[in-house]
Amino acid sequence: MSRSWVIALILASLAGALMPLQGAANSWLARRTGLALATFWVHATGMVIVSLVLLFLPSTRGSGSWRELLHAPLPALLGGLLGVGITWLVAASVPALGMVAATTGILVAQIATAMLLDHFGLLGLDRISFSWTRGLGALLLAIGAWLLLRR
Repeated sequence: MSRSWVIALILASLAGALMPLQGAANSWLARRTGLALATFWVHATGMVIVSLVLLFLPSTRGSGSWRELLHAPLPALLGGLLGVGITWLVAASVPALGMVAATTGILVAQIATAMLLDHFGLLGLDRISFSWTRGLGALLLAIGAWLLLRR
């Protein structure tokens, strides 16, 4: 295992830990203000923070250009649209399902989608073929999801 791989896994794990916190906070806000306003708030505050990062963090200067952004392939530009959909759908589902059930559904769908993206090398990803070990891992995850969702 390379050091960069371990650091990347730690970063991904941190992102995974932040996701249910974000989902809970967003659904709480949505219950008080409505889904549309809560979704707007999430993305407006995110835009302000990233704008400040771009302005004031020296390491981000010169790390890309607006020209490259504007000439990126259309599918590469869908992140913002997908982010709005994700925020909206999580905030809508958490109050009805609870955090564990919603997160379980999210994780199973994420793994299934990620396996397809990897296998076919979609959206600019390197192709990582499906294997029996990945299939077994997905099956065990699905069994775990079933156990978590049983009432």
